[in-house]
Amino acid sequence: MEDRKSEETKQLPETFLFVSILSSPNETARRQNVRDTWHRLSAKGPTVFLSKFMIGTMGLAPEEKEKLEEESREFRDLSFLERHEESYDRLAKKTLASFVHAHENFRFKFFLK
Repeated sequence: MEDRKSEETKQLPETFLFVSILSSPNETARRQNVRDTWHRLSAKGPTVFLSKFMIGTMGLAPEEKEKLEEESREFRDLSFLERHEESYDRLAKKTLASFVHAHENFRFKFFLK
């Protein structure tokens, strides 16, 4: 069991710094502002710096989800938290969910929210 887990971990994308950016489904313009500004500052590539916009998708209408999936295909910087419903009072749970998602899907030395 331990060997299989370490083998799975080896296959995950690796980066030095993983940046989790909490975002809501309707914040397309804000995500684009980040992409157009400080997101471009990392010229060192994804092995040094990798960022993902974390978006809760539980309870979204199919057309909202499709719009997000199109954005994800275009920019490849969205991560969907399938079991998280967006609301301000669930922000702490979203932070935890984003860390768990990053831990399960990436190898990193440091995590920044």
